[in-house]
Order: sequence, then structure tokens, then C-alpha cells
Amino acid sequence: MEDIISLDGIDCLGTGQFDLSVSLGVAGQIDHPKVREAAAKAEVLAEKHGKIYTSMIMEPSDSRDITGKACRLIMCGSPEIQIQNDLQDTAREARTNLQI
Repeated sequence: MEDIISLDGIDCLGTGQFDLSVSLGVAGQIDHPKVREAAAKAEVLAEKHGKIYTSMIMEPSDSRDITGKACRLIMCGSPEIQIQNDLQDTAREARTNLQI
């Protein structure tokens, strides 16, 4: 990771937590410790090498995890994950209502 982040010509980097979860073998588990560790490491390395770090937050509370000075851009939400969450909520409520 550091070899890539330290390259000249790279000014900004970010971690896509969903893509990262797939690469780390915990697909879709964006809150998994492996994903959080890798994202935190990328942020630290970005700061170390004077790069701008971008992060995506899914919930307002996620912003508490962004502590480094390197983070200059925060993207809020993902349409795919929002749709997935909405559908899961709908299915859960339907099961409850239908007593399934």
C-alpha cells in the first residue's frame, strides 16, 4: 500500500470500503475490523506522504473515525448500499407484518 501511496504524481487517494471488503475476503462487511484497519492505514500513509485522503461515510457517526489531517474530502453515502439497506428494511418489516 505504501509503495503506491508514495508514488510521485498521486495527489489524492481514497478507499472504497465496499470494494476493500471484497478484496479482503469479507464482502459487504464495510464495518469489519479488516476494512477499518486498512482504511485507517491508508489515511495515515496519505498524511505521511503529503497526499489528500478521501473517505466515504455511510452514517453520520462514521465521521468520528476520520481523525487524520490528510482527509480533505468526505463523500456521503452510496446509492447501491442505500438501496440494499432500504430493501432489507422493507423485507424485514414485511416478514414482521406477515409473521413469517
